[in-house]
Amino acid sequence: MAKVKVLVFVLASLPLACIIWLALQQQLGPNPGKALIHYFAHSAVCLLLLTLSLAPLSRLPRLRKAKQLSRLLGLYSFFYAVLHFLAYLAFTTGFRWAVFAEDITDRPYAYVGMLALVILLLMAVTSTQGWQRRLKRNWKKLHNLVFVALLLIIIHIFWVARSDLIWAVSYGSLAAFLIIWRLFNRWLYKY
Repeated sequence: MAKVKVLVFVLASLPLACIIWLALQQQLGPNPGKALIHYFAHSAVCLLLLTLSLAPLSRLPRLRKAKQLSRLLGLYSFFYAVLHFLAYLAFTTGFRWAVFAEDITDRPYAYVGMLALVILLLMAVTSTQGWQRRLKRNWKKLHNLVFVALLLIIIHIFWVARSDLIWAVSYGSLAAFLIIWRLFNRWLYKY
């Protein structure tokens, strides 16, 4: 499993490496700040969807141990979400907290995105085995909030996307599948 985790580390670092390469080559387009915000957002969402896909994938015989990578991929997703937030702060608000506060109150997509980030922060902080021991059965209940964060992220993407909905619909479809799978699985094993 150690070799697989190293491979996951390398693959999860690729989006950041690509973004750095594009920035060094001055290939981020006419609005580099906006491009960074979008690249980091896409990386975060893709990794979160991949993280949540590990549970269904672990049902396949050759991928039974895939679920063990959830924590690692989830932390990478959070890392890119933080980079997305920092890029937003830098290029949209100029790190002016008054502008940020105004965005949060005036733009619902900013509020929803911030709420999702807070949930992901909670997931990241409590992802350790120590927190798992402290919270016992409540740990799993707490970590089911990741699906609330996913819904908030999809809403955030739809609001931000406006007319270019291809990514929003793609992410939303996969998110809907994962949530339905999770609910069906919970119902199936309850009876």
